Amino acid sequence: MKKILLFLTSFLPLAAAAQLNGDGYYRIQNNASERYLTLKDNVINGEVDMSTASADVSNLRSWRGFDQVESNPASIFYIMNMGGYKYNLIAQGTSIYDITGGRKYIDIYDQASGSYYLFEVSSGGVAGHLYDSNDRAVRGSVTTKGDRAYQFWRLLPVTTDANYIGLKPTVEAADGWYGTICASFPFELNSSNVTVYYVDGVGTGQFQLKQIEDEVIPATTPVIFKTNSNNPADNKIIPVFEATTAPTDNLLGGTYFSSRNRNHEAYVEFNASKMRVLGVDADKNLIFTEDATGALTENNDIPMNTCWLNVPKGLSGDFKLVDRGSFTAIKSIETSTNGPSPKATYTLSGVRVDNSKTLQPGVYIQDGRKVVINK
Repeated sequence: MKKILLFLTSFLPLAAAAQLNGDGYYRIQNNASERYLTLKDNVINGEVDMSTASADVSNLRSWRGFDQVESNPASIFYIMNMGGYKYNLIAQGTSIYDITGGRKYIDIYDQASGSYYLFEVSSGGVAGHLYDSNDRAVRGSVTTKGDRAYQFWRLLPVTTDANYIGLKPTVEAADGWYGTICASFPFELNSSNVTVYYVDGVGTGQFQLKQIEDEVIPATTPVIFKTNSNNPADNKIIPVFEATTAPTDNLLGGTYFSSRNRNHEAYVEFNASKMRVLGVDADKNLIFTEDATGALTENNDIPMNTCWLNVPKGLSGDFKLVDRGSFTAIKSIETSTNGPSPKATYTLSGVRVDNSKTLQPGVYIQDGRKVVINK
């Protein structure tokens, strides 16, 4: 997989205050098109020229209809105040500060109307604006030039009510609905009918699940969820900002992106010799299978923000879920390099630090989550 760093928010101006209720998770909706902004890849092409308003913003995509984003972690942006009108945006495992080489935050100013937000960043006297396309299509293209009415955006705090995040399962087994998710943010369950697991054992023809019983599901952790409903509104989660530790025995891999656009390639291609995807067999038992029919994108890639099972050496075929008392063998696996990896570490004031060295005691931000270092 081609991995280059990207996120266009260095040219995203941020406006305002009436709807910005402090640090937190938001969706960003265009006022005119009513489409929601998403980050589809993290690729930056060429040098970032901070003195002009010209930028390649094709890693940003907008979608009309809440059903297009209600289960999409790419529509969630963490907005963090760095002092005054300066803000950092964190999404999908990267941030504005990271992709500008530690040089730039975003200015957020209140629009005169008090209800709309204009994304605006100034450098060398040049203001950059982010426009949504002015058509009525479900999917929109984001540019730095366009119809003036389409440069205004709303910042909508993520809640458990109208602006929620809901899990959408992909397979129905005999005992319920299942799906996978890989999110860059930690989250809590807001629906009592949802249970979250990861795979901690794989043997010949079988695998076992381990339930995550902690209140917070750690960030960057590929997981399986189980629910009794395939309606995302019944399977709500809420992103949080907590110090959490991901399990070290998780055999799942996960990805944030599935983009093959020209000059914006960020994807994990399915490899049946090393990977399995979630499915069910003829008896509706939950399995991880090499038959990926209907589980992949049209390019044979793992869908964004979803997971796969890494196949241990020496094993082949499909793997069926068994209860932990019936599981007979655990096989070791090689560490996958395809999943999300830890990003840069910052102080709370936004200063990037070298996390290859021992950190001084204090509070840091790492991959969108708070980390506390004690003496």
